[in-house]
Amino acid sequence: MKPVVIFLCMIVPLKFANATQNRNSGGQFILNSVHFSDAKHGWAVGDGGLVLSTVDGGATWCSQNSGTTDDLESVTFVDNRHGWTVGFENGTILYTRDGGVTWQRSISGGLNGLSSVSFVDSLHGWIVGEHGVILATGDGGLNWHLQSINSEPFRSAWLMSTHFVDTQHGWASGEALLATSDGGRTWVDTQAKNVDPTNRALVLSMVTNSVYFVDVKHGWIAASSGLILIATDGGTNWRPQRNSGGDNLNSVYFKDLKRGWAVGNNGTILGTTDGGTTWVVQNSRIGPSYGTHIGLGAHLRSIFCWDNQNCWAVGSAESILSTTDGGTTWHIQH
Repeated sequence: MKPVVIFLCMIVPLKFANATQNRNSGGQFILNSVHFSDAKHGWAVGDGGLVLSTVDGGATWCSQNSGTTDDLESVTFVDNRHGWTVGFENGTILYTRDGGVTWQRSISGGLNGLSSVSFVDSLHGWIVGEHGVILATGDGGLNWHLQSINSEPFRSAWLMSTHFVDTQHGWASGEALLATSDGGRTWVDTQAKNVDPTNRALVLSMVTNSVYFVDVKHGWIAASSGLILIATDGGTNWRPQRNSGGDNLNSVYFKDLKRGWAVGNNGTILGTTDGGTTWVVQNSRIGPSYGTHIGLGAHLRSIFCWDNQNCWAVGSAESILSTTDGGTTWHIQH
């Protein structure tokens, strides 16, 4: 018999709006990451140790007690019970085995500046951060050990994002583009040598904020100034797929080889149905502008899609946006 998880939380007042009614009072914190374990159960984390959870697809969001006031940068769950989040200060690593009812601190060795966490199952996970830090665990996060970058120029790089598709194949991006095919025992630089020479200067001048692969070959990177990169060979070669300029893109997510989304500053939401050959603006930010980027005009930091229709994006002023039609329309959930 599977254990029953009971969610005890404080319901946060919600403010709903449609695409032409985007006034939202907003909150004081930035939400930096969102992840769902199924179409109903999701979590969002942000500044000040904020953790929000939902058990109804976002119709209601509840505040969970993380036990920290550190800014939380990334969250991931492998099922409705097992999840992890990391914080930028104090080497914060938290884990839960009961869906966030309780969060416990994991020991990381006092490393600061942790940016992103990725797990492929309840045991195997990786964390990246400042100064080239890469941590790995094989016991669900009870113990972490350092992995090293096999390229001297990038051993002190700020790594902002990591993603694994299985226990062997993973990638990291930020001030470097890195890949591993042996679970992180060796991390190799794919930036200096293998970026298309025609576009090398362009790519090297950008900060690559988010990396996501759908399999061991096909992946995308979201970067500053509206740049999106694509790889079809596991990351050996990267080439710009979108370079039309614009707001910084902070997060990219694909469900399969065709359907993908990217989000960024000033409410930017892009969608593709052809693997990124064409990217279409999904959120035109209709309505008055606001000095404190809230609602549909928020600086969006993270996007997650459960399927080709249901997606959530989070960002500044504790904004949570959602769509149930693949991004044709976006609504404010929080």
